[in-house]
Amino acid sequence: MSSVGHSVRFGDFEADLGSRELRRGGVKVKLQEQPFQLLACLVERPGEIVTREELRERLWPDEFVDFDHSLNAAVRKLREGLGDAADTPRFIETLSRRGYRFIAAVTHDDAPRRRGWLWIAAALLAIGVTAGFAFVRRAPAPRTAAIKAIAVLPFTADAENEVADRMTESVIDSLSAGVPEVRVMARASVFGFQGTKLDPWKVGSLLHCDAVVLGRITRDRDAYRVRVEMIEVRTGAELWGDGFQAKSPAELSTLISESVARQLRKQS
Repeated sequence: MSSVGHSVRFGDFEADLGSRELRRGGVKVKLQEQPFQLLACLVERPGEIVTREELRERLWPDEFVDFDHSLNAAVRKLREGLGDAADTPRFIETLSRRGYRFIAAVTHDDAPRRRGWLWIAAALLAIGVTAGFAFVRRAPAPRTAAIKAIAVLPFTADAENEVADRMTESVIDSLSAGVPEVRVMARASVFGFQGTKLDPWKVGSLLHCDAVVLGRITRDRDAYRVRVEMIEVRTGAELWGDGFQAKSPAELSTLISESVARQLRKQS
């Protein structure tokens, strides 16, 4: 399917398949290349099963990668961008060992040519307007608001939920002591939302925070892996994300706390 000038709508999202931009209610949602390509594959065949083999051929045709890990990571990031959940999906349904299916209604923009002419007309108008000026200063891009309050939401895990809870508590304690200029929500406040289906930024809004931190833990033989993200509550955009690995939860908590603290000092 040609994606030049083509966009699709579903729920309160709009995905421009040409510019590879995802927006929610007009606000841009940060989404990396592979998760966006995965979204494009799914929305072009709504209601149909897109097999894992098809996704491999489309997304990683000539690359030697750990396919299962890469695909699972792309699906996870896409779900996070959409505010979706695997157990109660609104958009992406998992069919075990088979593939995925986009279950929301999708509306395709069938007028790319008309929009193309409008863009050309707008460009010509802009050229005519700016021709009379010798110098044009571009307005600076809007800056992300400073982070004065943050919530570390309960980390999730496929198993070992006690480890996830202890790691969350450790990160909260470390940030509270290490970044005193930022208000860190207490354990009792954040754990009250554990298990809810609210979007992370909704929880952050209810807690009157500027950002939230999310983490997902996996166990790989004798090591723990965690993917951590910091999301701006106002826009739902990812401010920062990184992956960590260590042999013990305590070591991993320290790595995460130090990295999050550095990001907070940059943002505050």
